[in-house]
Amino acid sequence: MEKDQINAKCPECGAELFIAGEEKEFVCPHCSATINSVKAKKYFQSLSDNSGVKEAHGEDYLKVMNIISAAYDLIAEKEFKAAEEKAKEALAYTDSDYRVYLAIVAAKTENYTDLKDESHKIYLNKAISFADQDAKKEIADIYKPYYMKRNLTEEELKNYSAETTQKKKKKLETSLKNMIPEFMAKGKRNKVFLILFPIVFALGVGVFVSSVLTEYYYLSLLAVALVAGGYALFRFWYTGTDGCKAFNSLLDLYDVIDSVTLTDEEYSEIYSRMQDLSDRFADRDPVLSMAPTAKETVSYLSSLKVSEIDEFIAKNKYYSQFVEE
Repeated sequence: MEKDQINAKCPECGAELFIAGEEKEFVCPHCSATINSVKAKKYFQSLSDNSGVKEAHGEDYLKVMNIISAAYDLIAEKEFKAAEEKAKEALAYTDSDYRVYLAIVAAKTENYTDLKDESHKIYLNKAISFADQDAKKEIADIYKPYYMKRNLTEEELKNYSAETTQKKKKKLETSLKNMIPEFMAKGKRNKVFLILFPIVFALGVGVFVSSVLTEYYYLSLLAVALVAGGYALFRFWYTGTDGCKAFNSLLDLYDVIDSVTLTDEEYSEIYSRMQDLSDRFADRDPVLSMAPTAKETVSYLSSLKVSEIDEFIAKNKYYSQFVEE
């Protein structure tokens, strides 16, 4: 090993390597994967003190990642027992990945809401023992709020829940307010597109007919360009209108939620779901991609059996489409 080279381990194939200290990325000579040097170094360090452990590489590594993802999907659906069983399937491929144990912890604590569970601690300690410094910080960030709640009295827990809910509400309110000017401007542009697209489209058709009648066929190229432009303006108008309708519906939903009386837990859950939708609007995601989240939000709101909310959903053109018969 040269003086400026250090130990590393490929997270894809598990091969031990020597890489230059200043390298940011390298290609593994064994599996040809492009590897981040920092991750390879930390991976080597995390396993250097754990002899006899089982690691997952290549296809097995992908299987482990898919299993963990499936476990968290079950947790999101509150299928905690099934999530725990799913996460434990990954132990057949590896017993040294902290993420597997952390998924089990999330399942056992019912996504960090069951404050009396003790059975998760052995898996939490396992996760910590196999985590590098960055992963340990990740575990601490996830587990610390849960740990704090476990040590609060009922009165303190009630106050903590109320404060957390208010913080979520304030964050949601701020993000929605910040986007209002953007969507007002988009609404004005949509009106222009609505006027322009039939005009441009009609011009394209007119030029095409003229090119045929006058036998100036080169004009057909201009006609095609105009028709394509008209269609593009139509698409801008359609998608823009759809986005404005969905965003305005989210604003209206916020007002309705603010007008009813719910528990802090119910408010917290609703604000989290609405924040997810708000973040998607901020990222300019297509409205169609928000449908699963919107549907889950409507399903949760319907489960609360609040007449004002049910009435709003039934009358709202955007959210009513997600109501299950």
